Amino acid sequence: MATDALISSLYAASVSRAQWSEPLNVLSRELGLWAAQIVGVDKRSGGLIFSAGGGDSIRPEMELDYIRFYHTSNPRLEPALRLGLDDWFHCHRVFDERFVAHNTFYQEFLIPHGGRFMSATKLIDDDSVVFMLGALRGVGHQPLGEAEMPLLEAFKHHATEALRNHLHVRTVFAELEMASALFDQFRYPRLVIDESRGIWHANATAQAFLQQRMGLRDEAGFLVCGSHEANNQLTEAVRMLSMQREVNLAPDVTRRVVTFEANGHPLRLFVSPLRPEQAMGMFGSLPRALVIVHDACEPGGDLDPLLLAECFSLSPAEAKVAVKLTGGMSIKEIAGQQGTSLATVRTQVQRALQKVGVNRQTDLVRVLLTAPVRLTQPRLPQAAL
Repeated sequence: MATDALISSLYAASVSRAQWSEPLNVLSRELGLWAAQIVGVDKRSGGLIFSAGGGDSIRPEMELDYIRFYHTSNPRLEPALRLGLDDWFHCHRVFDERFVAHNTFYQEFLIPHGGRFMSATKLIDDDSVVFMLGALRGVGHQPLGEAEMPLLEAFKHHATEALRNHLHVRTVFAELEMASALFDQFRYPRLVIDESRGIWHANATAQAFLQQRMGLRDEAGFLVCGSHEANNQLTEAVRMLSMQREVNLAPDVTRRVVTFEANGHPLRLFVSPLRPEQAMGMFGSLPRALVIVHDACEPGGDLDPLLLAECFSLSPAEAKVAVKLTGGMSIKEIAGQQGTSLATVRTQVQRALQKVGVNRQTDLVRVLLTAPVRLTQPRLPQAAL
């Protein structure tokens, strides 16, 4: 039976004999969910200490966008955190369609990704941590109702016990563990470094790229560029971003680009700040920087929204709309595909025009199509393929 499979996989996950995604996948299938999630937060620091998801809808790009840009604007968090342990929060009973139509979190993030309704409850809430369960339905589906509650209540009970077992067995969560699991899902090089260029994490693609020593390399745990000048540029970029609040830089100075050549091999490093108070503590307790490596020597490929966002300081939503424009879609078609309003998409296009520095959509498309930020597969050694 489905309930037996749920219970078995929950307790298997609690002692690391299975992934936490397994019971959440079962729950998603049984209830026709867009996604199911369990998250844990350290009350003292506000940092994310646990995150597991099930279902086929949540992608690593979406998780990273949420952590970096949208978790502070999520209107569902505050009412959910006020719940008692026996209570449930159903977003459609709190936020009506008018609210949703004008809310940035829904219009720029959740609905374009396909999500819509959430029912949530607390699993654990003590002096130090709070763990929550979220069951989500997607665009075009109905919110969860009374018919689904018996299975959700059963899952809640056993998930709570399984989590308590898990916390008893494993009381210390390694710094950057969740960030490592997230970044390893990306196919192009991504690193987390500190102000001295010390490497705290490099995903598998970045590790392979560094081993080729094509303008970047790992020297005793430090990220080293192909020239002394490039090293200085990277160090300055990281330090200026970490000092942004202290030196009162403009608020839109949220990323820097380091461009250099190594043996005729052009590289671009997109550098963005990862501050613990803004990223739920997921990347550690100290300020660090995200470095995305773009190999510009191979033309072609698909426009990548994340790289466009880094290059032109676009928001994730603005970058996704801009990419759709380059693919020939109209504003009306984009709004229809994403399930957002025409006004929202028009606003995003206007912001993209301003940030790219052009006045017409045709010029925006031209600039983006000629920008050297297309996603190409790095040339990896055979062992890494």
